[in-house]
Amino acid sequence: MTDLFTESPPQESEAARPAIGTPPDAKACGGDLGPNGYTVEYFARKQAELRAAGERSALEARMRARAAAQEGIDRAVSAADRAIAGWSDLALRYVRLYATQNRGKQFIGYEIVQASIAAGIIQPENAKAWGGPIQRAAREGLIRKVGTAPDPNRHGNPVTLWGAV
Repeated sequence: MTDLFTESPPQESEAARPAIGTPPDAKACGGDLGPNGYTVEYFARKQAELRAAGERSALEARMRARAAAQEGIDRAVSAADRAIAGWSDLALRYVRLYATQNRGKQFIGYEIVQASIAAGIIQPENAKAWGGPIQRAAREGLIRKVGTAPDPNRHGNPVTLWGAV
């Protein structure tokens, strides 16, 4: 992050100076000068710009992470469908059944997968493939996100907590 207290004030012509910020002659205008000749207004504006840039980069990072996660799910579903013809449709039918049997209850994806194993549903090589049918069930309104819960299969890290509608 830029250190606004030690850097030199920007050298800008009066014509290029924005309407809000450092006045042409802060002392003559009675403005409060901070370290290195900055006005308090300039410092506040610069801090707001830096904060906004940080928030944008954090949002962009979250968006990239979500896109990467979705890409991983899509690849896992495609691989499962190549290995087991029609697997994603079978899995979606099972998620629908699970949601119907568990109406009013809350669960995580891990519980759906474990129940599918107990029911004898053929499993894909990558369990992440279950994310696709679960997301489809959510888009169809069969289940909805109600929060997060720890996943015993992921060292207790939080995962989506679903509720059967």
